[in-house]
Amino acid sequence: MITPPRSLLAVLMAAALVAGILFVLMVPAGLPYDEPSHWSVVQYIAHHGRPPVLVAAILTKVSTLPVLIGVCLWLLFRRQWGKSVCTAIAAIVVSGWWFVRNLHHYGDLTGQSAVARTGVAFPHVELGAGFLVKSVLTYLILPTEYVRNIIAAPAAIDLCTLIFAAGIAMGSALLVLRGRHELDTPIFILLVLVGVISVVAWLAQVLIVQPVAFRTAYGVLPLVALCLGFLTTFRSPIMRRTATATVLLCEIVIIVWFLAGIGGQPAMLNP
Repeated sequence: MITPPRSLLAVLMAAALVAGILFVLMVPAGLPYDEPSHWSVVQYIAHHGRPPVLVAAILTKVSTLPVLIGVCLWLLFRRQWGKSVCTAIAAIVVSGWWFVRNLHHYGDLTGQSAVARTGVAFPHVELGAGFLVKSVLTYLILPTEYVRNIIAAPAAIDLCTLIFAAGIAMGSALLVLRGRHELDTPIFILLVLVGVISVVAWLAQVLIVQPVAFRTAYGVLPLVALCLGFLTTFRSPIMRRTATATVLLCEIVIIVWFLAGIGGQPAMLNP
């Protein structure tokens, strides 16, 4: 299991990221449709490798597939060949029929061709580093696109977003430097595998198929939350307090601004 780095503050910092994902605040059920991917990772860890939610999550959202692949690779890394094969077979038995159905009815595994036949077309976007960075920041920190950009972030909110992103980057560096001393190695490898595969799958879809939102890579959220928690491992008390207080303050400012902004949009509050 994961050992909290140094103090309870690390746990609170990691929890703050998940709690501050504004999709959670937007959806009455509290579980947005792209979030089963990261919740399934947490569930898998919490139940010591028994994957009842993991194998069924693909039926909810196909973006959970990278999570399944990451877990199977992780089990192979730990030389648990039988459990890896059983997890894959269980996923096929529970969820595979859905893809066979789509192939039979629509001619492809996901039913994308049926969407295309309705006349729905996605606007052309210029792919590049700017688009990728904006998509990541938007769906991790400032999801104005989720409300169809009916509100626009002022410069101060953009600055808070960049500071928050810098905090995640610093936490990532600390995780690389000190993670092996703070974490149970197998769990650390699981989070890294799932996170990397989720992001790579998102990039592949963006570059090869069509631009999609970064929320399809939410399998990386547990790893990002862990990186944020590692801001508390600065050896200097001043650096530790400054970094954590600044990031948390920026998140609070972003959330308050966002909720205040959509609060003046009745259409968003009364679907």
